Amino acid sequence: METNLMNLDIAKAVLSKSNSRGELKAAGLAELIASIKARGIIEPLVGRCIDGKVEIVCGSRRLAAANLLEMKKIPVVVYDKLTDAEAAEMQIIENLQRKDLDPLEEAKGFEKMLKDFKYDFASLASKVGKSEYYIRLRVQLLGLPDKVQSGISNNTISPGHGAVILRIGDKIEQLEFYEAIVSQNMSIKEAESNLSQAGLELQNAPIDTGACEKCEFNGAKQKDLFNKSLSLKGRCLNRPCLLKKNAEYIAARIEKLKKEKVPVVAFEELSEKESTNNTEQFNNARLYLNSDDKEKFVKTYKEKCLKCPNRCFVKTISSDYGEKGIQMLQEICTNKKCLNILIRSSKTGENVDEASSQDRTKRIAANRLNETQRRFWIKNLIEKAFTTPLLFKSILVRELLSIIPGEKAKNILKIKSCAAFHFLAYAHSIYDTGNDKVDKALMFACGVVIERLTDEELKELSNRVKIDIKKEFTIDEEYLNTKTKDQLLKLAKEIGLNTFLQKKDKKIDMEAEKKSGMIDLFLKRGFALKGVVPKELRR
Repeated sequence: METNLMNLDIAKAVLSKSNSRGELKAAGLAELIASIKARGIIEPLVGRCIDGKVEIVCGSRRLAAANLLEMKKIPVVVYDKLTDAEAAEMQIIENLQRKDLDPLEEAKGFEKMLKDFKYDFASLASKVGKSEYYIRLRVQLLGLPDKVQSGISNNTISPGHGAVILRIGDKIEQLEFYEAIVSQNMSIKEAESNLSQAGLELQNAPIDTGACEKCEFNGAKQKDLFNKSLSLKGRCLNRPCLLKKNAEYIAARIEKLKKEKVPVVAFEELSEKESTNNTEQFNNARLYLNSDDKEKFVKTYKEKCLKCPNRCFVKTISSDYGEKGIQMLQEICTNKKCLNILIRSSKTGENVDEASSQDRTKRIAANRLNETQRRFWIKNLIEKAFTTPLLFKSILVRELLSIIPGEKAKNILKIKSCAAFHFLAYAHSIYDTGNDKVDKALMFACGVVIERLTDEELKELSNRVKIDIKKEFTIDEEYLNTKTKDQLLKLAKEIGLNTFLQKKDKKIDMEAEKKSGMIDLFLKRGFALKGVVPKELRR
């Protein structure tokens, strides 16, 4: 292949149609014009003879600058024989060696070399003096949405940002992530740190994720593919793919359950009474199915639960991802009483029947009633202590005697004892000091002593100062919170709250309310609770 260096008449020079050079940037062209004006064209253009003209294969910017300077002649190295393929390859190689090359132009050049001239990444890397990783990443930039590519071309973001965006498989999420990078002015490192917010957790997906292990959008593979060490293990960065697989799995599972005649409902279709806490409880119970030492529960589950009409599946969205979350099927038991029996029997290893469950319920109710009584006695004794000298002195003497050895304490209790006289005198002297800080401290100390008293002692002191729970108790929020919904409904009927509410507003349906809503109906609808004492406290 022979070449000839000549001063070519610029009128005979034509631009190659296969030139891969993009739009010429005005600033760069102006600098080139200034350089040529000062020093001339130092490096000759490259061309080939076609139909009496010289087609400029390499040097389109220099030709444009020469035309603008109205030059008559330009230096050109002319090849006598140069095929279209050779010319195109030469153009791309020359283009790739430029310092001001646009990243997307470079990517298109690499792609053309790989597709049209049968280079592989290794041979192309050797040809252009770049690493294989660099070339792969540049070519992959061409797969980004147009808006992101434009952002790279106009320097809104760097190719490094583009490489981070490439790690997301969903085009919509790629655009969203691009907007976040631009709006928050993220550095590449910051963009990488925020990458963990994209995609979905594989471990939360109900599907078999074995096929996902080799996927390029599996976070565990990102280190190998992108030469990065970010911790994205177990995360899928291709949301549409995972959601599609998950939807297919859920549809197949629902079809199978329908054949087995097991109900499948949307979460919204369950009544609040059925759904409250049952999901969590049933999931906790199901954990025991995998435990070897819980055979009784496994047997019950297989023999009774699998055939029970109270067993169903609920379609929900995983709370980890909000509206974009993975669809789930959760196994539910809508018979809370029966479920609780199974849970307790699995934990204790004992056979808990309904009768023993009722006994336990009664014990819980008795304990709560006892706590209500204690709270009432303590509150009222503290209020009366600082307005009743006898009560205050009694409490103080009890505390002082509690730190004296038994025999001496017995002697002090004798009415003629000098020590007893001094105790009572001391108690009387500090009953009202006139100092607010001291009085508050004494009141606090008195309260601490009262709270440590036994139930019998509390009841005895209350009787002495005529505190009567059967007459003075007032239903309050703390008392109502100790009750179940069923117990609240029963109490409302007992004290006449139902009738009162129906007269005010017939649309009120207490049974449809949450527990918090039911308590509000007791406290915030104007019903007079003062002096209304539940039957259980009047016995």
